[in-house]
Amino acid sequence: MSSIILCFATSASARFMGDSSLHSGVIAVTAGDANGDTQALGILNCNNVILNGLKIVNGSGKHISIVACIGVHISQLTITAPGDSPNTDGIHIERSQHVEILSSTIGTGDDCISIGRGTSDVNISHINCGPGHGISIGSLGDDNSEVAVEQIHVSFCNFYNTMYAARIKTWQGGSGFARNIIFENLNFTNVDQAITIDQYYCNGHHNCGNQTAAVKVSDVHFVGVQGSTTADVPIYLACSQTVACTGIVLDNVQLKSEKKMTSYCLNVQGNVVDPVIPEVTCLA
Repeated sequence: MSSIILCFATSASARFMGDSSLHSGVIAVTAGDANGDTQALGILNCNNVILNGLKIVNGSGKHISIVACIGVHISQLTITAPGDSPNTDGIHIERSQHVEILSSTIGTGDDCISIGRGTSDVNISHINCGPGHGISIGSLGDDNSEVAVEQIHVSFCNFYNTMYAARIKTWQGGSGFARNIIFENLNFTNVDQAITIDQYYCNGHHNCGNQTAAVKVSDVHFVGVQGSTTADVPIYLACSQTVACTGIVLDNVQLKSEKKMTSYCLNVQGNVVDPVIPEVTCLA
């Protein structure tokens, strides 16, 4: 069983390329990770990072964590874990800027890619995602925290048998913003909830009380989205009752299902550009 552990304590440049693999049982805890999470590969406080051709199999926590980095290029990765393995995000990005993730295949029991607080200018393109929970902005705003996430672009991605696909999730009680986000040219095959804004995220708990503060979600575009869904409510837009989502645009969204489909809206402002199937009446 081979192991690869990259942990950087100071700002530096890093390049990692080749046909190397990380297998189950290899876990590195990145120094300075405030959440105490485990990951197979943790990169902290790095500039100009290149990851190419890496394969990670069956991590028991996050597979790759990018934290407090500037300038990260990731491509040609393969990350796999069982679809029922909890908290096994493929790639998690936090407090980082100028990140590019291209031409990779990710299938885990959690988010294929998750984007956390303090992150901006992220380009994600040509990803095959599934199984898992899709590509997520968040979760954001836990423990009443303030967040800033912006300039996120997700394009030309395929989702296979995922629980979610294009998703934004925030906790009640948070503050700050998630804005200037584009999901475009996405293809779905048997996904459950295809388009999601969930400002009542509770991570499976049942004791999250109602709070009036919320992360402001604005200027989010879902463009050229198509494919099959297994859900009867594949478009779910649940925004804070006190802090509306604004500038939400659905443009050429065409979903199909064997079930009769509908959509759910709460305190959403924006518009649709036909065709949008199923109909999103709150934006029409």
